[in-house]
Amino acid sequence: MKKAAEILGVDQNLVEERFAALRLTRLEEDAYIRDYIVKNCAMHGSFLAPLSRMMNLQKWILDPEEQKKFAAWRRTLPEEETGEKEPT
Repeated sequence: MKKAAEILGVDQNLVEERFAALRLTRLEEDAYIRDYIVKNCAMHGSFLAPLSRMMNLQKWILDPEEQKKFAAWRRTLPEEETGEKEPT
């Protein structure tokens, strides 16, 4: 993360604060972010280099348009089940 922030010329603390503020808790959110990274990374042989993944993750976190898209997508997810049953 630190090396990616240095290359991009961004404040690593800002990236970490914004990522934490997303409060990701669902597998679907993880899949959404992974999909974005894969679509925006160049392949290095048969794998995605960790530095490339971190750079794309940081770009995604700091891009206001991408965050708007993510927020809109997130609102389409069904409510999470709490595991509690309603009284019958």
